Parts: sequence; structure tokens; C-alpha cells
Amino acid sequence: MAAAEDLFEGPPTGLPAPVRAGRALYRQEAEEPEVRHVAGYAPFLEFCSRHNRNPADLAASPVNLLEFLHVHAAELLADPQLSGAAEVFTGNTIVAQRVDSQWRRLEGGILEAGDHELSLVVNGVLQRLDAANEGQLREFLTTVREWAETEPEPLPRFEEHDGNLPQPVPLPAGWTPYVRPDIPGEVYRDADGEQIPYGARWGSGDAPGGSYSVTSNTERFAGLHTVADSLIDYLVSTYAASTSDVTAETEARMRGQVSVLRAVRVDPASPDAAPLVFTYTDFPGVLLHSGLLHSTPFPSCGCDACDETLDSEATGLEQQVLAVAAGGFAERYPLGRHRRAEYQLVRVDGSGWEGGGGEPSHDYTEDQLLRAERTLELLPNGWQPWPLRQQ
Repeated sequence: MAAAEDLFEGPPTGLPAPVRAGRALYRQEAEEPEVRHVAGYAPFLEFCSRHNRNPADLAASPVNLLEFLHVHAAELLADPQLSGAAEVFTGNTIVAQRVDSQWRRLEGGILEAGDHELSLVVNGVLQRLDAANEGQLREFLTTVREWAETEPEPLPRFEEHDGNLPQPVPLPAGWTPYVRPDIPGEVYRDADGEQIPYGARWGSGDAPGGSYSVTSNTERFAGLHTVADSLIDYLVSTYAASTSDVTAETEARMRGQVSVLRAVRVDPASPDAAPLVFTYTDFPGVLLHSGLLHSTPFPSCGCDACDETLDSEATGLEQQVLAVAAGGFAERYPLGRHRRAEYQLVRVDGSGWEGGGGEPSHDYTEDQLLRAERTLELLPNGWQPWPLRQQ
């Protein structure tokens, strides 16, 4: 008989519905109940018993839990069902620490647990813990401990601060719009020779727990490099902008977290327009850095459960790049006692907006954060549209 899943608040439920891209971080609509207790962790309870650990003690302390997972990560990862159960247990533990925390599922299958001050990406947490060195682990545990022990700070809404979302300016009539280059499609098959329907593998149901720890056929994202090349060419031919190779400094800032093939910075001629940095990774994928403190990976995860496609990720990359160039991007820093950064992105085609926030990545030095703060202070009207190139 499976162990009872009764360690957390209320009866266990399924995962929340995916949050639409036009919704900001942790701003739930009234008709969508918060999810604080997700089912599917019974195998991990039995694993704890086999290792003479009381799962209730781990559920009460995220630091103790993460240390336990770090020690046993390899064993857990060897069993996809068990690793999936451990991830669910971890998300429930994080959510249980604060009354304002909850589970959140993004478009593309990314699962998060936490609140606007700390949001743990549950997918792949075991791999990250297994790969972490002692210093990285201590830093992570300190962050989680401080978050769990501190009273939540109210989230300052972007629109309440200045009364406006950024307003992108479409290209004037007569200018050539961006068109994605043709990228030949590839067909991938499973062990039985059946075609894998990426983008629709799981239908309307949830992905299998073990699929969150698997990345297969990642070469299907290789076309993102072609899309990035096309976007860079389009930017410098349409706007008054220049490019520079920033591979070395990007590698230094990333500190080996991703394998950087090359990085290209695109600077608009106007100082009040947000720059872009395209980092080509060997996943393969593209890490897009917008403005001063906002980075977005494409694909956002890449695991089998998330079931992303080249088309979905290329669309996201294009929408963000074109929105930044049109002045549809805004960011603020620092906010609150934790000195959070927040961003908003309004799409040029009017299909919606997205936003979020959190503490800046530890990749940034104190000098870089200070420069970001001073730069944003000198932008009373926020980032502006890129200037067009003279025809």
C-alpha cells in the first residue's frame, strides 16, 4: 500500500492550469484557486523511510530537505518515478513555508513553487543539486533559509508604481517587417519507430513525472541559432544599431553555468533604448539578455515534460526581441528590502504582455548592479523605442 500523502495543507490535488504568457508573476485571477498541495510524492515518502529519515521532518525544513536530496541525488535520479516524486515533495515543502506561496505552471511546462520573493523551478532540481559544488550548495541553502524565516514583503505592482505599462511603437508604413527564415523540419521517432509529436505529446493531461528529468532530441532546437542570426541582421538593417562580439565577457559572467558558443551584443544608437545580447549555447539554444538585468532562455527548459518545439521557442524569442526594439520593454531595480528587479514586456502585435520579478541573478557583481541602478535612475520615462535607420 502506498504511503498516505497527508503531510501538507489540505487534500492533495493536481497541478495548476498553465499561466498564460499575458499574465504577470503570482497575480492570480479570482476564479483560479491557489494550489498548495500537489499529489504524487508517495514513492519519495517510502524512500525516506528506507533511509531512516522522517519525511515530516524534511517537510518542515526546506534546508534539511535540500541537503538530503543533495546527498541522495544520484540514487533518486536513477529512478524517473522516484525523482519525479521527490520534485513534487520539494515543491510542496517550499510552498508550505509561507502563506502567500503556491504552485505555478507556466506555458511550456515549467513548474515553480514559492512566491514573488523566491520561486524555485521544480523541474530538474535534483540535477542542479547533484551538480552543485559545496560553495554553490551553501549559497543556495542560505537563500532558502533566509526566505523561509522572513515575513513576506508585499509585491509592488509595476502599474501601480507609474500608472503605465510600456507602449511599443510599431514600425511605420513602408518598412519591411521581420520574417522568420525557412528552417527545415526534422522528424524524431521513439524506440518503437513512432514519430514523436513534440508540442502535443501529453494532450490535455499531465506529463509523466519521470519525463521532467529527461532531455531527448535537443537538436530540434538548433534552428534557434538561425532565428537569432536572422533577428540580429534584421535589427541592424532596420534600426540605427551596431553589433559587437561579447563572448569572452559573457562566458566570464555565466561562470560555466552554460556552455557559450558565442555571444553578440546589439546596441541601439540611442542611450535610452535597451540593448540586447544574444548568447548562443550548445544545448542548443539562445539566452536572450534584455536591457540591464533580464535574461530569458530559449528553450525555457528543454526537458521532455515541457514538450517545447522549435516553433514555440522561436516565436517567444522573436516576440521579445521585437518588443524590446519597439519600446515595449520596461524594468525597475531595486525594489523592497531584497532589492528585487522587475520587468514588463508588451508585445508589438498586441497579443498580450508578461512580467515578473525577483532578486537579480548572482551572476551580477555589485558594480554591475550599481551601474544598473544608476542607469535606470537616468531613465525617467523608461526604455524608449530604438531609432530607425535612415532610409
